[in-house]
Amino acid sequence: MRLLMTQHEEIRVAAAQLAELLDVGAHEPTLRAQMLRDATRNLESRLRAHLEQEDYLIYPKAMAHADPLLRRLAESGFVDIGRRTRSLREFFARWPDAAAIEAVPERFMADARYCLKKLSERIQFEEERLFPAVLDAPGRD
Repeated sequence: MRLLMTQHEEIRVAAAQLAELLDVGAHEPTLRAQMLRDATRNLESRLRAHLEQEDYLIYPKAMAHADPLLRRLAESGFVDIGRRTRSLREFFARWPDAAAIEAVPERFMADARYCLKKLSERIQFEEERLFPAVLDAPGRD
């Protein structure tokens, strides 16, 4: 669990860097699309392995746990979290390079802000509800 929490912090830092560029981009027309794409790529690289670990190891294990409260929490969260994960993957696919961002920067910024919000909600759910439930579950290994 410690590794996942450390990864969450790294993801928060990468997300904050992108958010900062979005705010600057809204006011400075000289901000280059390449800077936004670099920040997006940094966030994407931090998320890839992390999402796989959670989506394929943590959630299935929690959904198969003997504790019915943990199972229900994981099952209900997994559906919602799955949608958020798909949204993030679609976001990264929609903005493959700086040219795509440069073509419609306002759409990219709105899309990025939405995805950052959904990512923040996912991390909050996991840290405030799922991870504590996993740690507190009887018979955890």
